Amino acid sequence: MRWAAEYWRERAKAGETNDARIINTTSPSGIYGNVGQANYGAAKAGIASMTVIAAMELGATALPSTPSRRLRSPR
Repeated sequence: MRWAAEYWRERAKAGETNDARIINTTSPSGIYGNVGQANYGAAKAGIASMTVIAAMELGATALPSTPSRRLRSPR
């Protein structure tokens, strides 16, 4: 995301438009959890949240994807 954000910012500064997407893959464990794996679930939830927040900050569309695809972007 760092390199994509830098690229999009440079394009925006040059007056160009961005049709940007951020897609990260994570696990449903971040939503549903597994007994004895609090650290794993927290890390996976963090990836989903980071994806959505970064998209809001960058004006992009976010899709934190899981195998079950139950997470959805607010945009």
